[in-house]
Amino acid sequence: PKYLLSAVDEEGNFLGVRQAIQQRNAERVAIIGGNLVTTLLYAQMLTDCCGKGIHISAIMDRNSLGSLTEREITAAFLPVIKKTCFVDLSQPLHAYESVVSQMNDPRPMDAVINLEDIPGSETVATLLVKECGMVFYTSLKNNYNMGLLVADSLGKEVTSYALDGYVK
Repeated sequence: PKYLLSAVDEEGNFLGVRQAIQQRNAERVAIIGGNLVTTLLYAQMLTDCCGKGIHISAIMDRNSLGSLTEREITAAFLPVIKKTCFVDLSQPLHAYESVVSQMNDPRPMDAVINLEDIPGSETVATLLVKECGMVFYTSLKNNYNMGLLVADSLGKEVTSYALDGYVK
């Protein structure tokens, strides 16, 4: 029942993300995960709408893993999520450097979906996305306003979406 409620809660966000990703033909997407289930739901939605050719990476906060190990989470994500990085999101510059060093392809992401509400996750999202890329914030509490300030201070042009659970 919890998983179903999670999917229903995110349904409007799925539609908004799906439409934007398809319109812009995004090929590389990072999900800054809040939890295992929601991260997998977004990853599966992206795979369903874009096919197997989309490259999905997950960035998880290593201080928020709960009782699961990094190995267990990585195994649960395969084959939908190609690369999983575990970092301390409260240290955004170190987290960004760690993610880039762990990636097989260091190019910036076409889109980043921020499911996490840890301060610093918005900085990591903005640093990971390419110039003129897309950053999705699944709720206003995951630092949407701070993400706008970070993008502006970096002089980076990004399209930011504050998803609110419904689409017009």
